[in-house]
Amino acid sequence: MRLFILSIGFILLISSCKKEVFVSPLDKPVTEEVQAKSNIIWMASTDWPPYYSRKLKNGGPVTQVTREALRRAGYELKMKWIPWARAEAKTVEGDYHALLGCFKNNERDKTMIFSRPIGKSEFFLVSYREKKIKYTELRDLSPYVIASLRGYKINKEFDEAAYLEKREVETVKQSLGMLKKGRVDLVYEDKMVLINEARRWYPDLLDQVEYLKPPLASKEIYIGFSKKIKGIQQIVKEFNARIKEMKRDGTYKGIYKSHGYQL
Repeated sequence: MRLFILSIGFILLISSCKKEVFVSPLDKPVTEEVQAKSNIIWMASTDWPPYYSRKLKNGGPVTQVTREALRRAGYELKMKWIPWARAEAKTVEGDYHALLGCFKNNERDKTMIFSRPIGKSEFFLVSYREKKIKYTELRDLSPYVIASLRGYKINKEFDEAAYLEKREVETVKQSLGMLKKGRVDLVYEDKMVLINEARRWYPDLLDQVEYLKPPLASKEIYIGFSKKIKGIQQIVKEFNARIKEMKRDGTYKGIYKSHGYQL
């Protein structure tokens, strides 16, 4: 009998251990808090310095602006830094309140409510100044080789321009290295992202390149709140009111200035 009781106890212990293995430590606590009525707002995103990143001071300017607006509205921001595709998918499903730092598009309009703009991103074609490359339309760039990050879907005309010779790369560092070695003539990238990466990897480039005008894209940065969350409209309303207040009282500009931006 004693052996039987010990065996049952051992089986129960093993069963409980197995159950813990299959419960995701990443999603389950977050999902429970999102569904509960709480002053905690969970947002998901990935690292996109210098706009936002777990490695930046206060998470970067976009994260800091978001945190302050929520604080003023009586909420506390908690972040999950995960791959972008997962962050967006989980937000759409309602596992997070919002996706931090996204652009508007038709697909996201179906599943998200967007905040007031909390930042701005400008995408330029960048070349060595000595090349003196000019353009008025994209076809003017057909003689040149252009490096762009794989997966970028920012400018439809550029994306669909089969007459352009493009080289897809995995990182901004890679595109800058190709420019430096003369393997490409132009780099297609967000201006602040390029400056941030050049400072880190190729600081000598910054005094040698120019940003061709006009920019290929100018995009506002938003918080995308999940339509799956009950009562999210009220949270968005309160958040937007605080963003407007912060822009009026100078806090918004001050946060960006503290990160090296001049708005």
